[in-house]
Amino acid sequence: MKYEIDYLVNEADHTLSIGLPGERFDDCFFILSRYTFNNRLSLSVYNFSEGAIMKLTTNLPQYSLADPADAFVDENNCPGAKDFLVENGFARDLDREEESGYCIYPLVRLDLEKIIPYMFEQQTWRDCLDGKGVDRDAGRADQEE
Repeated sequence: MKYEIDYLVNEADHTLSIGLPGERFDDCFFILSRYTFNNRLSLSVYNFSEGAIMKLTTNLPQYSLADPADAFVDENNCPGAKDFLVENGFARDLDREEESGYCIYPLVRLDLEKIIPYMFEQQTWRDCLDGKGVDRDAGRADQEE
């Protein structure tokens, strides 16, 4: 049985709250980074006290992408993540899904302008697009899948 994740957007202070089974993380923010293997965008949720909470996207290098802001959502490990991103304007559903192993991953186009206010204050979207000042090793495990 899949667990449920409670995603909340706090527009007043531009933070996120994530409710996982048995625990809740408030004052969360997005981190955009790039996968080392192919330099595609990776979107994660972090919290100052706990660090990484979840990686919302996954790297599927065997599939082509039309736009640098396109990303596959990891619905397998983050159920409801696509709906959360789309319903809150952080992404647009591209009506495309791809399979990897026994899982299906929906494709979205991230809206970087909407994501920016919810990012860690010292990171800028230009850092992400230029590949500077970000964790270039994010998603290294995905390369082996």
